[in-house]
This record gives sequence, C-alpha cells and structure tokens, in this order.
Amino acid sequence: MTALGKLVRSTAFRLTLVYLLIFVLYAAALLAYFALNTGRLITEQITATVETEIAVLTEQYTVGGLRRLVLILENRSLEPRTAALCALVGATGMDRKVFADLDPKMVKRRLTEISEGSWAAAAVKATIDQVQAAVMVAVMAATTATTITST
Repeated sequence: MTALGKLVRSTAFRLTLVYLLIFVLYAAALLAYFALNTGRLITEQITATVETEIAVLTEQYTVGGLRRLVLILENRSLEPRTAALCALVGATGMDRKVFADLDPKMVKRRLTEISEGSWAAAAVKATIDQVQAAVMVAVMAATTATTITST
C-alpha cells in the first residue's frame, strides 16, 4: 500500500474531508442567502425610488402640463442622482421590470444616453461585474470542493 493510499484510508483524512464538505456547503448557503437578499433589497429600493419619481412627475404634469413635464425631465436627466439611478437600472437589467409598459429599445437608448456622462455609470457597472465575478468564483470553488470530496 502506498503512502497516498494509507493517507486516504485514514480516519483523520476522512474527517477532514467531511469537515471541508460541511464548510463548503455552509459557505455556499450563506453566499446564496446574501445574494438573494441583496438582489431583493436592490429591487425593492429601485422600485420604491422609481415609483416616487413617477408620482412626482405625475403631479408636475397635472400642475403644468406636458411643457412643464418635458422641461423637468430634461433638467433631471442632467442631475448626477438621476444618472446614477438610470445607470443602476440599466446595469442590473431592471429596465424591463421598471419600464414594462414602454418600448424596450427606446428605454435602453434613453438609459444609455443619460448614463453616458455620469461618473456613477462606470462605477455601478464595475461593481456589478465584480459581484458577479465573486459569485462565480464562489460557485466554482464550492463545485470543485464538492467534486473532490465526492471522489
């Protein structure tokens, strides 16, 4: 029997594999929990913000008509807060949910126009890419560890 064979058959090695498997499963469950709750929280916050903006714009339309609404929208598209929100909606793919009743091509084009000059657009995109990469690495690590421990 080789040294590797003795090591694999030892109780200490098997216990280590069991503990590793438990750790990987716990870490994967924790990561999934955080990912799901973060996604839910972001969706709720975006929806609440957009609903508030819609209410304010509806009120402005009621008060001043279409001309006032167009003027307000043109001015708002230049605000960093609005540009950051548009960048977040576009980068997360929430535009289809938030603007479900509008033409998707028009919405995508307008979100891109608003986000282009914003410092926040690049930061939002980079952050989302980093989070997606971290989730992929965690899933790959969990899959690799599970595959190694099951063989």
